[in-house]
Amino acid sequence: MDLRESTVVEMIQRDDRSKWLSYSNHNIKCFTEGEIKRITSNYETIIGKGGFGEVYKGVLQDGRTVAVKRFMSNIEENFAKELKVHCEINHKNVVRLIGYCAKENALMIVSEYISKGNLSNVLHHERIPITLDTRLRIAAECSEALCYMHSQMYTQVIHGDIKPANILLDDNLNAKISDFGISRLVNTDSTLFTEHVIGSIGYMDPLFARSGRLTPKSDVYSFGIVLVELITKKKATTRNGETGIVECFTQSLVTEKRKVRELFDVEISSQNNMKVLEGVAKLAGQCLRMEVDRRPEMRDVAQRLRALQKTQVQGKQTPTIFPWGWRNKPAAGNNWQSASSVTPQSLPSNLCRHFSLREMKSVTRNFDESHVVAQSGSGTVYYGVIDGGATKVAIKPCRGVSKFQTEIAMMAKLRHHHLVSLVGYCKEKNQRILIYDYMARGSLRGNLYANNTEEPPLTWRQRLDVCIGAARALHYLHECAIIPFVVSTTNILLDERLVGKFSSTVSLRQDSTDVTPTLHMGRLGCVDPEFYCTRQLTQKTNVYSFGVVLFEVLCARAAYDPYLPERQAHLVECALSFQKKGILDLIVDPYLEGKIAPRCLKKFVDIAEKCVSDRGIDRPTMQEVLEKLEMCLTEQSGSLDDETPDDDDTNGPSRTDRRLNLEMYLAEDDDSSHCGLVSTFEYDDMECASDGGVDSDSELLMPR
Repeated sequence: MDLRESTVVEMIQRDDRSKWLSYSNHNIKCFTEGEIKRITSNYETIIGKGGFGEVYKGVLQDGRTVAVKRFMSNIEENFAKELKVHCEINHKNVVRLIGYCAKENALMIVSEYISKGNLSNVLHHERIPITLDTRLRIAAECSEALCYMHSQMYTQVIHGDIKPANILLDDNLNAKISDFGISRLVNTDSTLFTEHVIGSIGYMDPLFARSGRLTPKSDVYSFGIVLVELITKKKATTRNGETGIVECFTQSLVTEKRKVRELFDVEISSQNNMKVLEGVAKLAGQCLRMEVDRRPEMRDVAQRLRALQKTQVQGKQTPTIFPWGWRNKPAAGNNWQSASSVTPQSLPSNLCRHFSLREMKSVTRNFDESHVVAQSGSGTVYYGVIDGGATKVAIKPCRGVSKFQTEIAMMAKLRHHHLVSLVGYCKEKNQRILIYDYMARGSLRGNLYANNTEEPPLTWRQRLDVCIGAARALHYLHECAIIPFVVSTTNILLDERLVGKFSSTVSLRQDSTDVTPTLHMGRLGCVDPEFYCTRQLTQKTNVYSFGVVLFEVLCARAAYDPYLPERQAHLVECALSFQKKGILDLIVDPYLEGKIAPRCLKKFVDIAEKCVSDRGIDRPTMQEVLEKLEMCLTEQSGSLDDETPDDDDTNGPSRTDRRLNLEMYLAEDDDSSHCGLVSTFEYDDMECASDGGVDSDSELLMPR
């Protein structure tokens, strides 16, 4: 290792680095200069230029196309800062980092190649029509990536240079944020003030330019300008002293709504779209406020854009989510499609990869026992790495042709940051294998109370984040007319950064709600009692089960525990009864004592109670659950010093008195009121697993 490379490595790995660096989303590769020259055919194809240097197109040995960013100034500190920031980020809407080169006079960063170029070129230079739906999706994807960087990463990242030129688009016009040259890790940089203000004219927050202070609200301002360009299709930068579109836009917002409408791009402006366009315009105006405290947080921006997307969809006929799948429940013996129909050619491009059996044997060392992570009803689940060690995967066998085809059909089409992604499949020599993202921390259940991890207990903030992530995934599935069979702490999985992801390997379309009685329907205490009467699986069935999850998260115990006293065995019934008696805090996880803001706890319990209402009609939607949980997070974030009341609290009985109430309650002999409502139902031939069993294949994506 030469002096320059050792200097860069030292900068990346010094003591003030983020504690999450060693758990980055993938293992980045250190390339030699000779390898870079081979990859780029000696820097043959240049695809971009900037103040930093040049970007070249290249091809790795495995055939993947990459972009190689070559720093011409060779300033090690700038290079190391960009590399450090980029390797922290793990989001589907951020350009993926692959590796770097730190040799003498050869500082380079290698990332995935994004085919359609940047949003600025697509909007202003290429004749590619972009519908309002697509523009809203691009905006929503970027806002969710920025929300992740600002508030969902352990180490907050401020991008610092958000503009259309730094938003790349793939073949399907999916957005990817790029260029972290002036980005900052908030807890590793000694200050967020700088005397050397760097940014892009026309997009830089004026307050940052004036004070040199970079904050998340600086990104919010720049993103507001991106929204303006998306709805007007006019560039923010001007020439020859012309009045810029941002100035025209902000003045029109203040003076007259009609003038704002005149600025909208004629390609997307219509009477039907006007409500949505005005909603985006209003949001952009709020992002561009000069009072930094009045600008919204990125999480609020993302939520507003999701709501506008929903409004836009509701204004039109809902499109078919799976045009190449089934529309109604398949007839018996039809098997949805023929056994040979699932091939790379029959699947939509760029959605699902096909692996050979040889590749599967290679990444698992011929299915060696050392790679086993779990056992399932379908067989053994293995751990492996693909893409030259860059991607960790769980390799799961699948029994039954119909189930195999159905799972590929549904999961390949679904894409969400909080869903466990289907990476690909293998179908060869009567072998049917599904390849999923590997969830390093296993199930939420294992991290709460099943002792599957040696890690410290999850904090309340971490538990809230996981619940919000799972709620977002369920809301997304419901919007796609997908109803998962099982919702429980076993199929909410955590990655190495503790990001919660919902795993739903078998689901029903909303128009196919008849459920065969012999299906595995979940663990005792998790299933909607109304379901036993109607045998109809609905969105509200999922909401009930999610309410059970919320109580499990709060109490760190199973929904049904036969080893507890009879009155405590069923968590939901017990929690509701204890809440009514004012002693719920006595069954809350002791680890959380004094760590939950009272207002946050009240809102959390309230939404959990509503979710487990006896009647589906009285339960909230997943959208409403998500909004309430986000309010809980706000209460917790704003009340970090709040503690639970002490024994001398005069507003109610002391903790000692409540403990006595609990003991008296458990000592009562009135068996007619014990917490066993679920046990009064006859299960017939319905299969329900206790906590010792496997209630869905999704549990099998975690390590043992």
